[in-house]
Amino acid sequence: MTPLTDEVRYQRLLEYHNGFGLQYPHPPNTRAPICMLNEKFDDQRRFIKQDYEAVIKDLQVKTRAETLDWNFRGGRPIVTLDWSDQDKIELIFDCLVKMQLNFQLATKAMPQFGACQKDSEFTMSMIEARMALNLKTGMQDLPRAIFASVWKDTGAVDMWNWKTSEGLQTCLNVRRYLGLPAQNMDDPNNFRTWASYNKFDDWAKEKIVLWS
Repeated sequence: MTPLTDEVRYQRLLEYHNGFGLQYPHPPNTRAPICMLNEKFDDQRRFIKQDYEAVIKDLQVKTRAETLDWNFRGGRPIVTLDWSDQDKIELIFDCLVKMQLNFQLATKAMPQFGACQKDSEFTMSMIEARMALNLKTGMQDLPRAIFASVWKDTGAVDMWNWKTSEGLQTCLNVRRYLGLPAQNMDDPNNFRTWASYNKFDDWAKEKIVLWS
């Protein structure tokens, strides 16, 4: 497991604010939200009451992630995890899918997974694929002005946040759709090329305090 240093916090902070990264532990905490559990309905769209305490206990047994916990925030059940169990995140999400639960990741765009999306498994690579699908669907179903208000100022329109050729092509299509200029990896806004991202410096040390 990667130690939770200030350097790692800062990299995660940039990935969360610029890309599709999960939330990071704010200093001095070592715990952060990983997802929000959504309501569950039966085939007749009737609400199914859930015992979230039992869900978490079941997850702890299935994943051996003993630091899993949950709390209500803004009326929503939020699942949190300590950094010491970060290597179990993919397994936790996969278990939620196999338990037929619905959830949204604790990222800026909050993509949904689970029974409502007819998912049968979860892998981290699905985050980018789900984002690409959401963008394609949005371009088809939403008026251009509404689509722009949702996505134009997010990391979804920056090419350096995409890892796959499909994701990059989706990003390019969105930029054309929104009338945005072409990008390249040398763009000064590409945070992955910043010295502060690749080598923690005094400027970054100030930001990890200010932005947390």
